[in-house]
Amino acid sequence: MDCGNAQLDAAEVHFRLGSRLEAEGQASSALTHYLHAAELADGPLVVSATYRAGLLALRCGDLAQATSLLDATRTAAGAHPAAKELAWHAAYWLGMCCELDDRVLEAIALYEDVARSGEPPLKAEARYRRLQALASIGELAGALQVADELIESDRGGDERIGLLAGLAAEEKRQLLRALEEA
Repeated sequence: MDCGNAQLDAAEVHFRLGSRLEAEGQASSALTHYLHAAELADGPLVVSATYRAGLLALRCGDLAQATSLLDATRTAAGAHPAAKELAWHAAYWLGMCCELDDRVLEAIALYEDVARSGEPPLKAEARYRRLQALASIGELAGALQVADELIESDRGGDERIGLLAGLAAEEKRQLLRALEEA
């Protein structure tokens, strides 16, 4: 067996072990294995390992590490067309990191990018986060526009999109009421 295959096999082993440990609730150990997998992997596996590590770092409360890993996921995914959807998920969670770090404008831009791309449920999630972020900084006209986009995106058939559209409709009612009272 050549070195390339041995490294790929080791990366897969670390990734699978990370997945198992994550499923068992051992986030810190899982994170370590995902990081090893990302170091050893090549191709789409490096994207998946970096993404999983980023999510675990966020879950463990390490915002700086999560931000770095999710940003690295987006960069790595650019080289692998098969990982394009994972790049949009990483952008969404990177937006969440930005919000937690009080970088709301950066989060809004990430959510906007995701809302223009990605799969419909992720687009809806990004629109809802963008709506909330815009409202939080007083950009009510922008928030109302995003609420309308989310409401219009509900075509029926997807329960989560319908739920988010309903929440957006309520947000819109509250924003309009606030504008009337101002």
